[in-house]
Amino acid sequence: EENRRRGIDGPEFELADTGIFDDSRYFDVFAEYAKRSPNDILIRLTVFNRGLETADLHLLPTVWFRNTWTWGCTHEGCSLKPCIEQTESGLLSLTHETLGRFLFQMGPGAEGRTPPVLFTVYETNQARLYGVANAGPFVKDAFHNFVIRGQRNAVNAKNRGTKAAPHYQFRLAAGESRTIRLRLCSEFEVST
Repeated sequence: EENRRRGIDGPEFELADTGIFDDSRYFDVFAEYAKRSPNDILIRLTVFNRGLETADLHLLPTVWFRNTWTWGCTHEGCSLKPCIEQTESGLLSLTHETLGRFLFQMGPGAEGRTPPVLFTVYETNQARLYGVANAGPFVKDAFHNFVIRGQRNAVNAKNRGTKAAPHYQFRLAAGESRTIRLRLCSEFEVST
């Protein structure tokens, strides 16, 4: 809205113009990746509260399948809709007909426990963007609606979908940091 108000002759409205960085009231997020093999990725996320006060942070490291199942495929060779679901051991199982099965391991959260996982379907929110009905009740902006707007029914309570994210919640003092570890690997590499 601000850029529209400024018009094409005015300078572009930048993130720094919002005042969000005043008094260092922001978080730094560092993402580090290491590959143990072509199908085994280790992930370390470190967040720092750069502000002068204690602040809350919601961290949602997300896995998803690119949406190719709604492209109106009518010819031979169309792919099946992939699936992400939580296993009894707490891992996420990601199943795709050509990629096979991968597992997503989540390190503990602030209390030393695996965080709850949010699930949705990676499909555009047609109702919000175009004013037409969505194909189903879950859309790809569900995590925003759940965390920011408090809409508990925005995510799939049956713990399955094509997009998922552990919901880490931290309360960090000024200057404090927290690190979480994740792993995405083929089911054949899980024991290593």
